[in-house]
Amino acid sequence: PSCVDMATISREKTAEEVACSPLSEEVQAAASEEVERATILGQIHFDLAVYHYMGRFEDDRAQDGVSSVFHLEKAALCGLSTAEFTLGCLHLNIYHDELKELQLNANEVSETKGMSWMEKAAKHGNITALITVAQAYKDGSYSVERKWGKAQKYYLAYLDRTTSSTDDMGMFEPRHQVLSKLAEMCCTGGYGLERNTNRAGELYTEAADCAMAAMNGRLANKFYMLAEEAWSSE
Repeated sequence: PSCVDMATISREKTAEEVACSPLSEEVQAAASEEVERATILGQIHFDLAVYHYMGRFEDDRAQDGVSSVFHLEKAALCGLSTAEFTLGCLHLNIYHDELKELQLNANEVSETKGMSWMEKAAKHGNITALITVAQAYKDGSYSVERKWGKAQKYYLAYLDRTTSSTDDMGMFEPRHQVLSKLAEMCCTGGYGLERNTNRAGELYTEAADCAMAAMNGRLANKFYMLAEEAWSSE
């Protein structure tokens, strides 16, 4: 065959064939090892940040905030979601459980950096970061523009990682509230999200079912009514 034919044949190799090649497996294994090393290194830096925060390396046990922030940033750069989320909270002045009293210098605080770290933590699966980023894109807060398409993506990712049992723990945003926010955006549309009243009705119904399961009948009835209104406006 000609060079052109060979190029065509080469391009027609399936992704499965490439994935099954020895070289591809070797590259994937190396990448996996690299991620594991980064995670371990990130955890080491985070532990050091905690020790400096607690004053473990100081004779008077005084907090060494500068060293703590240094290691926190190193841990975040390694992709440790807890560190990314903590840094995001520090920049955005959001309450968090880790390193509660740690503060950044006033000239270091940046909402842009805060949202960047928060979004990284969300992409790495931090549940609280997911809902924080989703809400920011819905409301246009923390120096980001309203982007309902992005908000929808993060809300859905949040729902994928939570269940009705996590609602019972009271740790996260209740599913019925998240579903109702998604329904509200679908019902009106805008900011990069196409209006879809049929989908809004489905989401309001699902929110009502979740509210009913949470023993909140009044709210469930409200969502059922909103579902009917959404469907009738189609």
